[in-house]
Amino acid sequence: MMWLGTVVVSKGVNSNIEAVIENDVGTLIKKNEDKQIIQELNLTSSIEAPVTKGQKLGELKFIQDGKTIASVNVIANIDSSKINLGTITKKIFYSWIDLLRNNSV
Repeated sequence: MMWLGTVVVSKGVNSNIEAVIENDVGTLIKKNEDKQIIQELNLTSSIEAPVTKGQKLGELKFIQDGKTIASVNVIANIDSSKINLGTITKKIFYSWIDLLRNNSV
């Protein structure tokens, strides 16, 4: 899958997720007309958790002479569940372990 960008996840276990294209897209065009094609990416900059793998985050369009000749959905590549007290506690605990481990060296 082709990586297109990063989306901020508010109130999620993962603070960022990668946006990828859902599947390959293609169309037939005449020779030497490929330089006239414009790519237009409509991608949400942030989303609230929970996010599921494969959830639509936007759309990538291919435009020629003002007409959309192909488009593909932009989706989340991983899940990001909503953060709760348990996940916050776990994150703090592991941060302390890492801090102690790095300071003892």
